[in-house]
Amino acid sequence: MGSYIIVTEPLPEELQAEISPNKRIFFDSRNFLNYFRLTPDGRMLFGGRNDLSSDLEAIDGADRLRRRMIEVFPQLEERSITHSWSGHLGLTFYLMPHIGQMNGIPFAVQHYRLFDRLT
Repeated sequence: MGSYIIVTEPLPEELQAEISPNKRIFFDSRNFLNYFRLTPDGRMLFGGRNDLSSDLEAIDGADRLRRRMIEVFPQLEERSITHSWSGHLGLTFYLMPHIGQMNGIPFAVQHYRLFDRLT
């Protein structure tokens, strides 16, 4: 599954205080989870999964995240995106980790292919 991140230009301190007064990290419980936080230099980092595809073009991923970021934080509509990147995640079908022991080796994984490789 693909995961994507965008980062805004540095935000004024007043806007940072409005968005995240305690500078916490947030995530939502949507099916395609979003997470966001302020960076040490005052930018909004906003990430998440746009769809189940791992080959969404970077510009499309950034555009989708920007639209979602503005839904959550309308006050960022006029702020520029300065960075964007993506990567791949391995997830189980049920989106829950597998925890156990196999051949005497404990494991805790999110990737469902582990069992195919060990057996």
